[in-house]
Amino acid sequence: MQTLLEFMRSHPVGGTLSKNGWGNNDFFGATAKIYKPHSVISRQDDHNDGIFVVKSGWAILYHVLPDGERQIIDTPLKGDIVGFRGVDGPRLASLASITELAVYEIPRKELLEAILSRGHLGKKIACSLARLNAILAEHLMNTGRRNAMRRTAHFLLELEERLS
Repeated sequence: MQTLLEFMRSHPVGGTLSKNGWGNNDFFGATAKIYKPHSVISRQDDHNDGIFVVKSGWAILYHVLPDGERQIIDTPLKGDIVGFRGVDGPRLASLASITELAVYEIPRKELLEAILSRGHLGKKIACSLARLNAILAEHLMNTGRRNAMRRTAHFLLELEERLS
C-alpha cells in the first residue's frame, strides 16, 4: 500500500492540474479571480455549485461548529480542487484566502460535461481528487491520534512536502 508521502511525491501540488493540463480552453474560458487576504470565497451552507481550482496563493477550508468555533479541514494550495462534491446540496465548508488568492471558478455542470467527453481530463481530475482524499484522511487520523504539538509538527511537515 502506498504511503501518503509516496502518493504526494508522485502527485505534487499542481502536478495533476496545471494550466496546460486543461488543454487550450484555459480553464473553460474562466479567468482567475483574485481575492485579498482574509476574504471569504464561498460560505458553508451556500448552494453555489461552482468548483474552484487554486491558481496561486494559500487558502483555508473550514467548517463552522455549532458553538461558533472553526474546524480547519484543509489548506488548499496551487493546483488543488475545492468544492467538488458528489451530491447536490449546500456546501459543507467555507473557503477563505489566507494570502492573496487567485482561483478559477468553474460551474459544476461544465466540468462534469468535460470529464465525460474528454477521458484525459477525467483521469487528471480523478488523480487530483484521490490525492485530496488521501490528504483529508490523513488529517482525520492526525486529529484523533496526536496531541497538539505533534499535530502542528505533522502539519508543518506536510506543508513542506506539498510545497517542495
